[in-house]
Amino acid sequence: MNQKPEKTPVARLDSEPIVRRFAYADPPYVGLAARLYKKHKDYRGEVDHAALIARLESDFDGWALSASIKSLPYLMSIAPRDILTLAWIKPIAPPMGDRRHYSWEPVLLRPVANPELCEKMHLVLSPPQFTFRPKPDNHVIGEKPEEFMHWVLRCAGVTAHDEFYDLFPGSGACSRAWDTYRELLL
Repeated sequence: MNQKPEKTPVARLDSEPIVRRFAYADPPYVGLAARLYKKHKDYRGEVDHAALIARLESDFDGWALSASIKSLPYLMSIAPRDILTLAWIKPIAPPMGDRRHYSWEPVLLRPVANPELCEKMHLVLSPPQFTFRPKPDNHVIGEKPEEFMHWVLRCAGVTAHDEFYDLFPGSGACSRAWDTYRELLL
């Protein structure tokens, strides 16, 4: 009878860090792709958020997904039940077409490590003013500030030895924030 040998766990030296894969996704929010990003060079139409969440779950050890308040009920219906929800509270927020000021943004989070390491499940931080209107100097609407990314990475338990993947790079701000985050940890 041929049996496949069981996988033997690989022993690691205490000084050898475990490398985990963490992805950040800040896609066009549900239903807003054409309205906000049609002229952007990376525009690919509406994002299939169910397929995106399935990819995040299968390909990465941890992940974060930025979302809009309006899309939160839908995203929570397709996300794993044990997912965490962080709140980015924005003291300065312009009205978004319906005269409401959407002054917070949800971030769905699958930590790579113990979520108790997250000191606060919310962040109070105004976005840079250029994120409300794109400028020609490689900024995009909705660009996240460096402090926001550092907070997400801390809450996820990401270390300097982990791998970071920015699935919707836009302006490249999140990858630059990853570099400064790693420098702070090293």
